[in-house]
Amino acid sequence: MDVSVIIVNYNTKQMTLDCINSIFEKTVDVDFEVILIDNNSTDGSREVFDSDSRIKYFYLNENLGFGKANNYGIERAVGEYIFCLNSDTTLLNNAIFEFFKFAKETGHLGCIGSMLLKKDKTENLSYGKFPDWKEHLMLRLKGPVYKLVGKVYLLNEFNYKDKNNAYSFDVDFVTGADLFVKKETLKFGAFDPDFFMYFEETELQYRLTKNGYGSKIITTPQIIHLDGGSFNGDKAKLTRRELMSLTSEFLYFKKTLSKIKYILFRSTFILTRLPHLLVLNKDERTHYLEVLLS
Repeated sequence: MDVSVIIVNYNTKQMTLDCINSIFEKTVDVDFEVILIDNNSTDGSREVFDSDSRIKYFYLNENLGFGKANNYGIERAVGEYIFCLNSDTTLLNNAIFEFFKFAKETGHLGCIGSMLLKKDKTENLSYGKFPDWKEHLMLRLKGPVYKLVGKVYLLNEFNYKDKNNAYSFDVDFVTGADLFVKKETLKFGAFDPDFFMYFEETELQYRLTKNGYGSKIITTPQIIHLDGGSFNGDKAKLTRRELMSLTSEFLYFKKTLSKIKYILFRSTFILTRLPHLLVLNKDERTHYLEVLLS
């Protein structure tokens, strides 16, 4: 088996089905399997995918989160390469073969990603530099000010690209929406199970880079990423998403910074967020404080 495609589903039945259909419609010249890990969906996903003979389907009795669910799939994968693919993606071309071919030709490499597309085919978030704690503090200080004047404050980590190489270029990390890696490379550990959602792919690639396995973006695969499909624009869900991201951000810096720098980051971060707490309702403020002070 060349490639094991691992998809995690959580109440994204139709998008997941569209994703799987696109895999089987577009993929040729490579031997692959599709492993679908279902994080205890309640939207009828089980009835649809349990009878889909094209895939290996595992329904879990609890929501393990993104990283642990992918690990569950990785443990059961038989492919030489692992392709972690978000359920809210659609393949537009023979992307899996493009990843496989590049990986075979390149050899010693960590993770590979592509230039993801939004629904309107414009460029989507696909890669970044490893987070810098000072820049993340600036984001919290300057972000609200930029928003007031109709602008967006962007972290430097998302603003670079080697424009001299049209086919591939080096990055610190590729996003977890389309993460292609040799299974043997994960001998240094797959996703850290301490992360429920967000920053798990960043921490994984930080670890791999420390062991000499850098990441690359290649431009030939064409994949649409809708981004955040399981949240569906629901305000309460989006608030939970923000808090999950914040929890994982703290965890990432705790694992990658010295103890003194981490304490400085956490204490300064809390001070920057005090004005934000004033505009939240009581329940939102309580949840936010739980994350800040945990």
